[in-house]
Amino acid sequence: MQLEDFPKVSEYMSKLPPVSPSTPLKDVAKHFKKYKIPIVAVTDNTNVILGAIYISTLIKPFIPDFIDYIDNFSFISNLGALEQKIFSGEMSALFLAEDVMDTDYPSIEETDSTVKALFAMHREKVTGLIVKKGNLYRGIIVRCDLLEFLYGTNK
Repeated sequence: MQLEDFPKVSEYMSKLPPVSPSTPLKDVAKHFKKYKIPIVAVTDNTNVILGAIYISTLIKPFIPDFIDYIDNFSFISNLGALEQKIFSGEMSALFLAEDVMDTDYPSIEETDSTVKALFAMHREKVTGLIVKKGNLYRGIIVRCDLLEFLYGTNK
């Protein structure tokens, strides 16, 4: 098998729409839910990648710092007033995609091998990568896409 015969990222990636910098966070959250993905690209109107948002970025503000200090909180059934304040939905109306996007994010070229994508996700400890061609957005590749490559799950 020649190097050029190895499967490329472009064969397994998902061609999902990006969001714009002015997209409200509530709509970014809807994007995550609709496509069930861990990462969303933020692009300008010419498809140039400006940044990326991981789902963890949207979730982290709702997790109080003290949670990291509790070894076992299975005895807590609810957090009372804290839950009401956290989940009031105010934050989603205040911020836009550009306010939370990372400009330094893991990515991969569409012509790179799927094995490189697997190694990159492992090394970066992420579950998805932005797929690009130069600085243009092409799609995303996630771990489940790699299962298709590794195990032939689509066959």
